[in-house]
Amino acid sequence: MTDEYQTIKTGGEGFYSEKRSKFLAFAHHVETVDEVKRLLDGYRKKYYDARHVCYAYMLGADRVEFRANDDGEPSSTAGKPILGQINSCELTDTLIVVVRYYGGVNLGTSGLIVAYREAAADAIVHSEVEIRQVEETVTYSFAYPMMNDVMRIVKEMSPRIVSQTFDNTCEIKMAIRHSEADQLRQRLAKLSFVMFFFLLSITASAQMKWNQRYQQYIDQYKDIAIEQMLRWKVPASITLAQGIFESGAGQSDLTRRSNNHFGIKCHGWKGSTVYKDDDTANECFRAYDTAFDSFEDHSRFLATGQRYRSLFSLKITDYKGWAKGLKAAGYATNPKYANQLIELIQLYKLYEYDKAKSYDKFMTQHAKDRRINGQWLHPIKIYNKNYYLQARRGDTFRSIGDEIGISYKKIAKYNERDRRDQLTEGEIIWLKKKQKRAPKEYKDHRHYVRHGESMYSIAQKYGIRLKSLYKMNHMKPDDDIHVGDALRLR
Repeated sequence: MTDEYQTIKTGGEGFYSEKRSKFLAFAHHVETVDEVKRLLDGYRKKYYDARHVCYAYMLGADRVEFRANDDGEPSSTAGKPILGQINSCELTDTLIVVVRYYGGVNLGTSGLIVAYREAAADAIVHSEVEIRQVEETVTYSFAYPMMNDVMRIVKEMSPRIVSQTFDNTCEIKMAIRHSEADQLRQRLAKLSFVMFFFLLSITASAQMKWNQRYQQYIDQYKDIAIEQMLRWKVPASITLAQGIFESGAGQSDLTRRSNNHFGIKCHGWKGSTVYKDDDTANECFRAYDTAFDSFEDHSRFLATGQRYRSLFSLKITDYKGWAKGLKAAGYATNPKYANQLIELIQLYKLYEYDKAKSYDKFMTQHAKDRRINGQWLHPIKIYNKNYYLQARRGDTFRSIGDEIGISYKKIAKYNERDRRDQLTEGEIIWLKKKQKRAPKEYKDHRHYVRHGESMYSIAQKYGIRLKSLYKMNHMKPDDDIHVGDALRLR
């Protein structure tokens, strides 16, 4: 495979006329068959009175996926000549549609071939063609302490950043020139080798280490745990510690597939299920619609289970007794289960939540993620002492404000935007005034600017006021940033 290919950048239109038959040609850049189908449906509706809507397309840098369609014209007189023009120009990711209005006079096989060929060629002539690089996508997951090393490689090799996640776990998806993909993978693999021994040293350590992902899980679900404690009398510290341990802080395969945060197996369960190897192969586990449902079923499971009845005679602040009692009652087979729960509770001071008399109702309500008028509520998350959600297609500040119960004008102001601005799918929307700096764990770290980022998008990512981000980096609003620049966040 070569490293470059040609494609249509901006589509053009072509025209050919012969014996009163008119041939209207349209060239498009496409990358999937679904795009082709959508465009064809549009042309068939628009030109419903035309005799034929013929087409050909070529997809992929290796040019192995293609199709030509005559739409009722004699075999190989329409689609094949159109495809021939795509091939002669060495184009791919290209669709050419030719619409024919019949003029009352048959053109014959050779006449049709010429007509469709010339119409397609004219559309290409009136299109803007560009050369693109053949890219491969490389996805890399890594522990937060590896951030600077990963960003150094990104800066040196300059891949195009497709997406990046630094919430619970760090993951970066990059697109890079085909010939450089193996080198990027090899350099990242060396980091993974280092990471392996880094994680191994943590595992081998007698003392549990603080983990950012665990803290974010606690911030996300502590209010649900307190709410459940006040209703079911299960210590919030135990609920959170079990959730972290059983779900890998929400990142386990079981939790991702089923919203099951506590590893509860079916045992007469009438709801949805998933299957996973555990103590034995292909065991049945409960599946939930939301994380809230999992937390509530966990509380109910303990409160109504005969084997756990004795635990409810303990003080709600006796987390050590609860941890040991759960192990003794057979909740888990791991011999260190009780000690691991106790270590989690002590390291993150989860015992403080066992004294709580109230909780954040805003977080618990939206964690239920129920439907309104057939639509799911936006999941609300916590970061940098703030609430945020991610916009969906069609969202506006007004629609989000109506759902959340906050003035849409205030939400726009919190996000330093005009209330009439259009929102793009996936962008972060903060629900309170943003902080002046990023969380404390970014004290000695920098954000390295990626392709397509702006000071505003970076400020939104970390929940920082735009004015503060400029000030921290001794910049003015009209200063430019460039890919690879290192920005302070605190």
